[in-house]
Amino acid sequence: MIIPDDREFAIVCTTGDYFLVAGNKQFVESVLGKSVHQARAEFEEFATNLTWEAERLTAVSRKYSGM
Repeated sequence: MIIPDDREFAIVCTTGDYFLVAGNKQFVESVLGKSVHQARAEFEEFATNLTWEAERLTAVSRKYSGM
């Protein structure tokens, strides 16, 4: 996990298929190279296709979809 001293953002890199980015919208979109809306849609599709984690990951995605 990468977090600067001012805790303005956080990045978590995994050895799996995705990574987590947190911060203000402009920062997140610059890191992702796409809109939050597009990234959320891609994650929803990714999560839906994981038969062993689909229910849990899509529930988390939907819980925070209004943020």
